[in-house]
Amino acid sequence: MKKTILILSLSIGLLRSYSYAQNTTLINTIIQDIKTTNQNKPASTQITNYKNYITKITKNKSLDTKTKNAFIKFLNAKIDEQSKNTSSIWQNTTIVPLKNINMETLRTFRLTKHNTERNTLGLNNYTYDIDLEKTATVRANYLAQIGSSTHKRIASDWYYNYDSIKQRFADQWVEFTEVGDTLFSENIGRRILNCKKSECTQDTSNAMQKVFDFFMSEKKAKWPHYKAVISNTFTKMGMGMAIDPKTNKYFLVTHYSVDLK
Repeated sequence: MKKTILILSLSIGLLRSYSYAQNTTLINTIIQDIKTTNQNKPASTQITNYKNYITKITKNKSLDTKTKNAFIKFLNAKIDEQSKNTSSIWQNTTIVPLKNINMETLRTFRLTKHNTERNTLGLNNYTYDIDLEKTATVRANYLAQIGSSTHKRIASDWYYNYDSIKQRFADQWVEFTEVGDTLFSENIGRRILNCKKSECTQDTSNAMQKVFDFFMSEKKAKWPHYKAVISNTFTKMGMGMAIDPKTNKYFLVTHYSVDLK
């Protein structure tokens, strides 16, 4: 980390010294453009943007070789810095499997609930997807750790930032086929689940039923949770569950999507 900071400091210093010598306006414009483009963006998006700028700067005929090299050194240092952020992006989200449950039974229960409603409307069945289960489980564990339900991925997000959520899927190597404007949706449900028995599948199923009943309560108004259940665009779903052991809050996250690449 100290090496990265040193490289960044030296690179910025070189850029500043060159900016006084020539191309001052152009260099300042590029630096400001980089800051604006990457403001509040996830690490993986910033890395992509930095790489794009390296390509642009390499092809720029208005900049001399020394200035180009200083820019590229600066951007490579930023890529290195953000790569560390990307690689550790999930390290604070500890995935702890729920105990004393039959996960396959619960998957079938959740999927059947959805497809029963879909069948009444003449829609195709959802298929269960393990990749979406993984992303939903990561999210559920994060919610259990903070003890609250939220779709926000970064602090500056509004309630449901589609692009920010999409980036988090990409951070976990989940990509969607480009079909239509909406490629995925995220539903979150929360209940109290305090099962100390040796077999908690039924208790967990009961909590899941209450979450599904809540989604179904939106049927008349066709609000977002229900619309995800009956989407005629999505083909897949996966669920993740986690419990906050301090409060017994049970978080159920469901990810829906079009076909994955």
